[in-house]
Amino acid sequence: MWSGNRHLDEVFASVFLVVLEMDYLAFFIVAALQSYQIEAEHVDSTVKLASAMTLECVFPKAANIVQIFWQKEERKENIAVFKLPDQLHIFSRYKDRVSVTNDTSNIKSLVFNSTTGEDTGFYICSFHTFPLGVWKKKIQVVQSAGDFEPQNLSYHHMVAEPGANVNFTCGPDPETTLYQVKWKRIYTDHVDFIVRCDTSGIAIYGSDYEDRVVIDCAARVDSTIVLRNVTASDSGMYSCSYIGMNGANATVWTKLTIDGNISLESHSDQRIFVIAGAAAVLSLIMILIITALICHHKKKKKKKRMMMMKAFRLAHTQANPSNKYGRPGCQSAVNTSRGQMTEDPVYANCTNCSQRHM
Repeated sequence: MWSGNRHLDEVFASVFLVVLEMDYLAFFIVAALQSYQIEAEHVDSTVKLASAMTLECVFPKAANIVQIFWQKEERKENIAVFKLPDQLHIFSRYKDRVSVTNDTSNIKSLVFNSTTGEDTGFYICSFHTFPLGVWKKKIQVVQSAGDFEPQNLSYHHMVAEPGANVNFTCGPDPETTLYQVKWKRIYTDHVDFIVRCDTSGIAIYGSDYEDRVVIDCAARVDSTIVLRNVTASDSGMYSCSYIGMNGANATVWTKLTIDGNISLESHSDQRIFVIAGAAAVLSLIMILIITALICHHKKKKKKKRMMMMKAFRLAHTQANPSNKYGRPGCQSAVNTSRGQMTEDPVYANCTNCSQRHM
C-alpha cells in the first residue's frame, strides 16, 4: 500500500514537472513574441528639436478621410483633432503654440511656433479613413547638438530623372550573411525610416514609404531597395546600415539627385542621333543620284560620239563611193560562170571608168 502511494506520488511529481516546464516554455514563447513586437516597433521619423519645427504627416493613399488626430504618446495626450472639411480643435495646452496645415485633406502636419525642452518625446499622427481604416505615423523629437546629415563623408552619387524607379544597393563582403539591414533617408534636421529586414524575412516599412519601396528580405548577401516614381523632393542622402551574422557592421551612404534636364538631354541626344542618321542617309542618296547622273551623262556622251562618228562615216562614204577594194570611182564585176571568179581590168587615174571590155 505504501509502495503504491509512493508510485502515485512519483506520477504526480512527474506531471507537475511537465506542467511547470510547459509554463516555462509558454513564458519564453510569450517573452520572445513580446521582444519581437518591441523590436518590430519603429519610429517613422526622428526630428531635431528646434524653436520652430514641423512634424510632417502626409497620408499616402487614396481613401475617404474622416478624422485626423495628433497625440503625444507618453501621456496619451491629445494635441489636435481635425474633422473634415474644416473642423479643427486644438487642445488648450497647445492652443497658442501649434497649428495644423490645411492645404490639402491628406497633409496635416503639426507646426510648432515655439517649443520647450518638454516637447521632446514621441508623437502620433493618425488618419481615420474609410474603407482603409486607421493609418499612423510615429515621430520622435530629440535634442541634438548637430545635424543629422554627416559632413565630409564618402558616398556613392546617383542621378535620375523624375518619374524613374531608382535602385539602391547595399552589400558587405559576399561571404558575410546579413542579420539585419536598415534603410533611412537623411535630412539636416530629421531622419526618415524607410524599411528594415532581419532574420524573420519580413519587411517592416516606414509609414511614408510602405507604398513606394520594394525590397526582397530573403536576400541575405546584399540588400537592394527600389524607390518608385521619384520626384525632386526625393533628392538627398540615403543610408544603409547592416549587421552581419559574423558581427560585421557598417553604414553605406548614397546621394541621389533628381534632375529633370536628364530627360531633355537624352531627348536632345536622340534628336542629334536621328538628325545625324537622316543626314547620313541623305548623303548616301545624293551620292547615288550624282553617280547615276554621271553614268547617264557618260553614256549619253558616248552615244552622241558614236552617232557623230557614224554620221561622219556615212557622209564620207556618200562623198567618196568606192568598191570593196578601195579603188575610188570604179566598179567591179564578178564572173561566176563555172564556179570561177574573174575580175575585169581596172584602169587607174581615169576620170571616168572605161566601158567593160567585151
